[in-house]
Amino acid sequence: MGSEAPLGEFDSDSHLLDMTFSGLGFADITAFGHWLDFEDAKEAISLATYGVRVGGNTSFSENVTVQYSVTFAHQVEHGENSSDISENFYSVACGVSWQGLTAKIGYEVLEGNGTVAFQTPLATKHKFQGFADVFLTTPADGLKDLNASLSFKSKPFSFLKKGITVVAAFHDFEGEDNSVDLGTEFDAALILPLPFNFKVVTKYADYDGKGFAADREKFMFGINYSF
Repeated sequence: MGSEAPLGEFDSDSHLLDMTFSGLGFADITAFGHWLDFEDAKEAISLATYGVRVGGNTSFSENVTVQYSVTFAHQVEHGENSSDISENFYSVACGVSWQGLTAKIGYEVLEGNGTVAFQTPLATKHKFQGFADVFLTTPADGLKDLNASLSFKSKPFSFLKKGITVVAAFHDFEGEDNSVDLGTEFDAALILPLPFNFKVVTKYADYDGKGFAADREKFMFGINYSF
């Protein structure tokens, strides 16, 4: 469904640690450390990232639920990476769900200083920074992403025992270090679960580069099977 990772093939010695505390009831607290050590030409993306995420949901009635999350992470060079890196990531998001309809708004910042930026070499930015895959690598000046989405999941009907899900999202991108307009993007998706663990996923992306990059329009279709 997404674009091929731009890194190609590589060898790595990577370790991930996530620890979650769920005793508060209203929110889970997750502390994490990711140590990515790549060989050869990929040494520049050998990075250590430390962070914490707090998130949960609260029901105000039988049909209304509010979700929220706050994340902060700090990234430095690791392994054979000779760069001097000290960049942060932070995000806030909240959403409201009512009878299958969910509205969300979020703000993500990946810092950059014009030379290096907070990177996520093993992550799927396709999911977070738009289906058009313009920002698979964070620009050197960093990235600010103000986003909003609206989704609807129907009740089961006929042979569709899990209903269908429709999603629409909008992103407004900006450079973190220089506040340059990096464009806007509209995304849409239709997810159709089928019997026997099959699922049809259709996606559309329309990116307006605003002079930063070429405009991009993508249509994606896939059939997934889970087991």
